[in-house]
Amino acid sequence: MIAIEGLTIVLCLVVAIALVLRFRARSATNAGTRPALFVGTHNNARIIARFLASNPYYGYHIVKEYADGLRVSHREPDEALKTVQLALHHSGACCVFIERAFMRVKPIVESAVAGIDRPPQIKVVSNPANLLLGAQDVSFVCDLGSQELLQRGPVHIDLRNVGECIENQTVLVTGAGGSIGSELCRQISVFNPARLILVGHGENSLFSIQQELALHYGFTRAVPVLADVADAARIRSVFSEYRPYIVFHAAAHKHVPLVENNICEAVKNNILGTHVVALAAAAAGCAKLVLLSTDKAVQPSSVMGATKRVAELICQSFAHRTPTEFVSVRFGNVLGSRGSALSLFKLQIDNGGPVTVTHPAMERYFMSIPEAVSLVLEAMAIGRDGQVMVLEMGKPVNITTLAKAFIRLLGLRPGTDVPISYTGIRPGEKLYEELLTAQEGLTKTQNEGILAAQQEQLDYQVVQAAIKDFRFAIHVSDEALILKTLRALVPSFTHDDRVIAAQPTSSDVPQEVEPKEPPREVQPAIATPAILLTDEVRI
Repeated sequence: MIAIEGLTIVLCLVVAIALVLRFRARSATNAGTRPALFVGTHNNARIIARFLASNPYYGYHIVKEYADGLRVSHREPDEALKTVQLALHHSGACCVFIERAFMRVKPIVESAVAGIDRPPQIKVVSNPANLLLGAQDVSFVCDLGSQELLQRGPVHIDLRNVGECIENQTVLVTGAGGSIGSELCRQISVFNPARLILVGHGENSLFSIQQELALHYGFTRAVPVLADVADAARIRSVFSEYRPYIVFHAAAHKHVPLVENNICEAVKNNILGTHVVALAAAAAGCAKLVLLSTDKAVQPSSVMGATKRVAELICQSFAHRTPTEFVSVRFGNVLGSRGSALSLFKLQIDNGGPVTVTHPAMERYFMSIPEAVSLVLEAMAIGRDGQVMVLEMGKPVNITTLAKAFIRLLGLRPGTDVPISYTGIRPGEKLYEELLTAQEGLTKTQNEGILAAQQEQLDYQVVQAAIKDFRFAIHVSDEALILKTLRALVPSFTHDDRVIAAQPTSSDVPQEVEPKEPPREVQPAIATPAILLTDEVRI
């Protein structure tokens, strides 16, 4: 009997010691990190909890999980709302992670944090189960570590006006399978459009976003349409059949070095494609077309930037001449998009390094994909005909600093585990980007994150003549004529024609160059000719 009691006491002591050690280990692990809630499956909650515990650089630890997305299908919204409010109150959580498969819960969480003085962040994350396969993908790292990468807090976004424009309407998105286009589709689907027309050139990406909308968002009214935006007959047919109310034109070739080596194709897609879509939107009586532009359109040094500036000019030339409103939204780089710097860094790290940066002083404006798209939606709601809306991107981020932060988020040490090397500035690149030309003033809007650029309107007859020159140049593969026409439309375009086919080498020595004052971009006098909606844009 005494032996049994002694054994019992020993076992109790062992258990007690184990619990104390576990508590101390957890306390040590959570030291310096902030509490967070997780909404998703139980297994994924365990995965992300372990991941955050072993990667304290992210600065979070999971204090509460909600499996099966709060079981929204089994609870009334008010009950689910109270559940989240209580959890936030008792845990003091400063962040709520929502697994992308449970996006339907996001409105409930947003309502729960709305009444809090210092509301927690809401981060939608990719499937954490990928971590089990060692697939620490770029999107997951960006979802969790956007603050560390951007060196700033989240942008305030107010989407209350967006629903009025989209709900029960037909919305069309070009480039729907791309990084920005697919995120547009995700966020638009939440506002319950009557139909969402997914226009794209890649069948796999279109199929993927259509399936994601159905499985993760419960949205089954997406219509995938295979089409080339530069194919005038096909685009007119699509617009005639579906009669979209709002159009988001996201289709574009955006990779600067690639475009330098494929000038004709870039002009065909970025310029002729924009003209085709604009004509089709006006002919179909769309309420508004929103062009997604880039900061590289300002004082462009690359063909890509020049083509996007011309796309802006095309949309401005349509302003006040048709019932359709044309709005351009200009913003910088987005984190984790396909072909982005972070995607390249991840590929280089997976192959043993080094991570390559073109120049130590290279810097860019950055946003996360979700916040950039949310601001695009808000700019759509408040933008007026002919305006170029400029997203407030915060301070530019040094690319070397970004690379180091990304390496740390992967649990590695920059310079020790992963070396960083410099390759030299590539053709068409600048050390820094601008969001405004020298001639553009800014007007504040109701959202401090969105500004309106004040610009003169380009005469549509000038656009029409340039389009004819571009069509002919593409038909005969005359890159010199294309560059000449680009300079005529965009006098601030600075481009060295000798480096069109040049390739960067590791022997390039980065040099600090004092930027020259770019020439003023002089616009022709404003005129008001009627737009010929039956313009042919065939090559």
